[in-house]
Amino acid sequence: MTDFSVIKYPRPGTIRLIDENGNQVGIISVRDALTMAQDRELDLIEVAPQASPPVCKIADYGKMKYEASKKAKPVKSTPRKEIQMSPRIADGDLMTKLNRAVEFIEKGCEVVINVQMRGREKGNPEVALAVLRHFIAILKEKVGELRMLREITNTGGGKVECLVVKQ
Repeated sequence: MTDFSVIKYPRPGTIRLIDENGNQVGIISVRDALTMAQDRELDLIEVAPQASPPVCKIADYGKMKYEASKKAKPVKSTPRKEIQMSPRIADGDLMTKLNRAVEFIEKGCEVVINVQMRGREKGNPEVALAVLRHFIAILKEKVGELRMLREITNTGGGKVECLVVKQ
């Protein structure tokens, strides 16, 4: 966050002044700028002290500091939800997982679809791939257009997954 300094007392020298509407007033004395700010019941804020002459702005210091802190906050990314299943998933359970995936996608979430293999299932990843492809095919019918952010990958650790989002 940028720290602004408020000029409260007159001092010798000149500044480049910007008014509360963002219009450039020009180069004037600090005393005149401070008087203008006090007449408008606002603050005289030094925004670029390293410039020659320093740049000051007439504005509400609290509001300016709040807006600067809002700009400094990171933008929230879309939430990511995960659907996990096994290659031996029953049809009813598959439909339940599918309905949850549809809810997540309709809310605008990115959905990671996982098929987790255990034990002997790891020796036959084609079954997991078939389950995942079947799941995605039904999901496309229910939701419409899907975009694959991460294609179907076999992570090697007994997991087959992909990342989808509504287009």
